[in-house]
Amino acid sequence: MQQKEHSGLILSGASPKAAENYREALSLYHCYVGDPFALLDEAIADSPTFVMAHALKGYLAGVGSDPQTTAVAVQHFDLAKDLAGTARERAHV
Repeated sequence: MQQKEHSGLILSGASPKAAENYREALSLYHCYVGDPFALLDEAIADSPTFVMAHALKGYLAGVGSDPQTTAVAVQHFDLAKDLAGTARERAHV
């Protein structure tokens, strides 16, 4: 069964657990609480081809300004750029 985010949009490459972790990470980010990175790491470990988990982790890391954080953003862009996904997911990448 295809996984979806809270608004019903497809989450390509996600297992049910990875999708749950992604939804929770997105909620933590929106509320500025907790550690969305840890949940995204779990989602990616569970589902390495989960496009939006890579996109969100890359985005969150891209907000930082130090070289190590920027390298994380680039790494996740590189991992996501060749993954299959919907047109919306591709646009996020």
